[in-house]
Amino acid sequence: MWLVNIDVSGVDGHLPYVRKLNIQDYEVINKMIRPCQNPIYPVILSKKCLRKVRLSRMNHCKESNLMSVKYKLITKTEMDKMCAEATLLEGDADRPRVLLGNDNNVIKIFRRRRLISSDRLVPYATRFEKNARKLIERGIHSPRIHNHFILAGTKEHVLVYEFIPGTTIRSKIKNGDPPPPEELAAFLATLHEKGIYFRALHMGNILKTDSGMALIDITDLRFKNHPLGLNMRIRNIRHALAYQQDWQHMDASAKKNFFTIYAEMSNMSQKAKTSLLEQLKI
Repeated sequence: MWLVNIDVSGVDGHLPYVRKLNIQDYEVINKMIRPCQNPIYPVILSKKCLRKVRLSRMNHCKESNLMSVKYKLITKTEMDKMCAEATLLEGDADRPRVLLGNDNNVIKIFRRRRLISSDRLVPYATRFEKNARKLIERGIHSPRIHNHFILAGTKEHVLVYEFIPGTTIRSKIKNGDPPPPEELAAFLATLHEKGIYFRALHMGNILKTDSGMALIDITDLRFKNHPLGLNMRIRNIRHALAYQQDWQHMDASAKKNFFTIYAEMSNMSQKAKTSLLEQLKI
């Protein structure tokens, strides 16, 4: 048995009760499962019914062109050849995670690490691809996805995307060459003003490039259609502050100056700016 969420908005105004659905119900369910902002409610499906719904939804996604790059199957032989011709960046020879191809594209392999994982609902590779596209749409430098493969006979996803040359802010801090605080504060303020909540925000995931700054490891993001509110900004900044090695080059005065610059570059009321600095205890 499988528990799935379905959208029942506009279905005679009645909420469904949780029950087992048979294969004849899949067409009704398929009409109700659609991208929307309305409330969703749980319904139990048999495995056979769920499989048919998934196949139908997959065809709908392809027809609607919801994904910028469609999945492609790749055989193990093709995968081994691709890895053999690339340079290993992360992982080991038996289980590579990130490689750099001869064509200067990155090959990133996504494997399911746990039996119970949200990857079963939305694969991490799909999230990465969707987030990359949304970041580019909002004017944030991010990798452009060229191909999205699924290794035949497995649950492994493989993304091939452009390599962004640069150095992480963490590495620059470690080497005694941190970027100007105005530049980093402006980039953080830009993310928040564009409604981007980067859950993995720390200096190891921000890349300094020749043209500015870019984000890497972009699997876990949230996007809003408006600038982030005060509470979300504070939560995001506190997450970044938890990585003390990223801030050890700043004393208390430098930190206060950094977040003052951030507040001034943010489109917030004066009251909100004051509250932000007070709650961060800067």
